[in-house]
Amino acid sequence: MLALGLFLIFLSSLLGEFSDSVGKKQISLGKENLYFLGFINYFWAALFFLVIGLVRDSFVFSLASLPTLLPRLVLEVAQAQVGLMALVRADRSTFSFLRILTIPLLLIVDLWLGYRLSLPQLLGLGIITIGIIFVSRGLSWRGSGYALFTAINAVATISLYKYDITHFNSVEAEQGIVTLVLLLYFLTIVLVTRPRDLLALKQPLFLGQYFSIGAGTYLASLAYNFAPASIITGAKRAFDILTAIFAGHFYFKEKHFMFKLLALGLIVIGLGFMFFAT
Repeated sequence: MLALGLFLIFLSSLLGEFSDSVGKKQISLGKENLYFLGFINYFWAALFFLVIGLVRDSFVFSLASLPTLLPRLVLEVAQAQVGLMALVRADRSTFSFLRILTIPLLLIVDLWLGYRLSLPQLLGLGIITIGIIFVSRGLSWRGSGYALFTAINAVATISLYKYDITHFNSVEAEQGIVTLVLLLYFLTIVLVTRPRDLLALKQPLFLGQYFSIGAGTYLASLAYNFAPASIITGAKRAFDILTAIFAGHFYFKEKHFMFKLLALGLIVIGLGFMFFAT
């Protein structure tokens, strides 16, 4: 089951990097708008979750989830908004490396909640910290504040998501509702500011980009059913860094390629210590 979860996360990272890289490039060329990208991100994602939920008859929603779902919706809107700003303003590798901070922060929350951390977990946390410090000298810090926010805010959104699908809702219902709210949020902004952007839906390049967004989001959400949240999140962050390093180097001509790969190696070793200790 763990292997399946990791495979789904790897596919999600590949699809997500394709859509993010194309979106970042199109925005820099003035061919795509930030809020239109947000709308498209969640249009396909919402469609995937809602259609699959109906086809599989797996749309299970409980009103008892509202005390955790409603705060999550607010945090997810903030996460989506700031995440798009980070996508545009931060380098791909910088964005992905800083988001790995979600993992040690999740462990700190576990510690605060009363869970005990083993020596391997603490060692892994230390190695990840060294990896981030090591790579910091080779990163561009432009837009890093946005990336840091998404890393910290993700601790809350992931915890609430995992709690809801464990105790109340199916993946399709939980994520279908969240992505639908985000879709409406960005659609409203597009309609008010630049409604003509919706005409870009007909362009073939964008269609491939949009489809990969929806498929990647669905696969990542599904993976949480096959392993603990910390392992899936850690694997997702590691695969995101790997794909972002290659996209940053070959597509956006970012520097320090080997340096970043070495730092990724340290982070993967640290994640390994954490995972094998769980």
